[in-house]
Amino acid sequence: AKTDFDVNDKIWVFDVATGEFRAPGRITATEILLSGKSRVGPDGNLYGDVWGGWLNDFLINNYNRKNTASLGDYGWVRDESTGFIMQWGTLGSSNGTYNFPREFPTSCFAVFVTNTNQQGGSVDNAFGYPVSKSQFFAATKASTDGNVVNGYPVAWFAIGR
Repeated sequence: AKTDFDVNDKIWVFDVATGEFRAPGRITATEILLSGKSRVGPDGNLYGDVWGGWLNDFLINNYNRKNTASLGDYGWVRDESTGFIMQWGTLGSSNGTYNFPREFPTSCFAVFVTNTNQQGGSVDNAFGYPVSKSQFFAATKASTDGNVVNGYPVAWFAIGR
């Protein structure tokens, strides 16, 4: 009769002196395979100190980051792999300093401002610029008002990181 250690005339060996385990065929673990602090999960996922936990989590957190956004008339989108952020919105009246929907972590590179409607017979110029990582200035100048800064409605778009 065959035993667990003598299957099909093959012998499994554990060398006490070296700590080596040798098998003439496949070794199967039904749960988790351990090696030092590392292990192989039943789903094939690898765990180890070199990536601070499970390999699947390391790959998702470092190489497959999901973009985040707050979409709407006043919102933003962030590319998580590069940190690039686009923000946008409208102002019912301009000529002031306004908050971005979210602060740029590094800096705002530029703010683009345009008119949202026609201002009667005058030609106006909408403009804006970054004030800080969290604020921007937006206003308009109408040609019929002697190029005085005024507060017509505008739409704005900002980019940064």
